[in-house]
Amino acid sequence: MTGDLSILVVGAGPVGLTAALSLARKGVRVRVIEKQLQPSHLSKAIGINARTQELFRETGLTERFSEAGHRISGASFLNADGQPLFEISFDDLEIPCDNMIALPQSETEAILEEALRKLKVPIKRGCELIGLEQDGEGVTAQVRSGGETREVRTPLLIGCDGADSTVRQSLGIGFPGSTMKHEWSLADVRLKTGLPPDRANVVILPQRMLFAIRIREDLWRVASDRPGVLENLPNSTEAGEVLWESAFRVSHRQATRFSEGRVYLAGDAAHIHSPLGARGMNLGIEDAFVLVEKLVSGVPQTYSPERMKTASHAIRQVKLQTLLATSRNPIATVLRRYVVPYLLSISSLRQKITRESLGLEPI
Repeated sequence: MTGDLSILVVGAGPVGLTAALSLARKGVRVRVIEKQLQPSHLSKAIGINARTQELFRETGLTERFSEAGHRISGASFLNADGQPLFEISFDDLEIPCDNMIALPQSETEAILEEALRKLKVPIKRGCELIGLEQDGEGVTAQVRSGGETREVRTPLLIGCDGADSTVRQSLGIGFPGSTMKHEWSLADVRLKTGLPPDRANVVILPQRMLFAIRIREDLWRVASDRPGVLENLPNSTEAGEVLWESAFRVSHRQATRFSEGRVYLAGDAAHIHSPLGARGMNLGIEDAFVLVEKLVSGVPQTYSPERMKTASHAIRQVKLQTLLATSRNPIATVLRRYVVPYLLSISSLRQKITRESLGLEPI
């Protein structure tokens, strides 16, 4: 890991940038390639959970994230009239980071890139991985940049290149799972609303679920498990300027292995799931920190089985939460209205659920 060649990280999203930062801080040579020419300006993932804040604390970036974003103190599940069905409060936890930070992914990435520039870690944009081969000594990556294709030699390669990962596909690693039937929709929109601004709000409407979290000032992220999120906002909520809209499908999938030889997968390249619970980016960032620690400790073979277990647990939990929040089944309605509030009245269970939502519950 400390030879003449740099470790190659494929993908300059939050996970890839985190992997590069962690390696560089441990004195390991690293470089990042990214097929997009410019950083994304889209907000995408907007929740930095307590576990991620803990992991970044020694880098000094947790304070940067906190200054740039704002504190989310819990989650509220509401009916169409804004009346609470049940709540989860992060204030119950006696930990340093008893919150989630609301911060657009574009700003998270900008903070990470600034930290990498200070460490003189190169990020090559407009450079796309198109294939790879490996042997006992290292990995040969075929990359395309500026219309030319060339080979890059690296001792290790880390694939952080998203759900459609070229790295994963080049290795022939499966990505089994399921896709939810209905198309989801989201928007970043200015709202006049009575929804709690310091909460992640899940509104249970007659024919859909709506998620709302304030990004800053009057700008909110709203998402729904059905198309046309802005057509079915909660009562007493009025939409203004729309900064971004998108439609997408929700899948729950996990790679059949997270490594092969000298190549490793992290983040969406290894696992994807519903955005409910804000675990996706955070789980990937944790992958990056764990992988680097395994590499520098000389036990990289333990990365895949350990992270597969962690990701599998998280996907099961998020999928269950998503089905509970979105199902129109009468049983699910009874569970939301009566059973879940009762269960959350039990302190030990409430603490466990809260810790899991912040990525703190050990697997």
